[in-house]
Amino acid sequence: MKHIDIIDIMKDASFVGKTVTVCGWVRTSRDSKNMAFVELNDGTTLKHLQLHLWQPMQLVSADALMLVHVQTYVQGLHHVKEQ
Repeated sequence: MKHIDIIDIMKDASFVGKTVTVCGWVRTSRDSKNMAFVELNDGTTLKHLQLHLWQPMQLVSADALMLVHVQTYVQGLHHVKEQ
């Protein structure tokens, strides 16, 4: 399956409600017992894609570089004004 660049997801609201494949590296990760949050970056924009993982696998330290290829469901877009 062809991956979608994060910048394209940020610019096009038609991705909302669809499952897409993204590739990149984990910029930061936070996990708890039942859920984890991963900030994924692919270099196409300074913004990141935040992934919510239910029943997460044990995450690698945020200091480690981890490349990922993941299929995710786009639930919504939140645009933050860049300064």
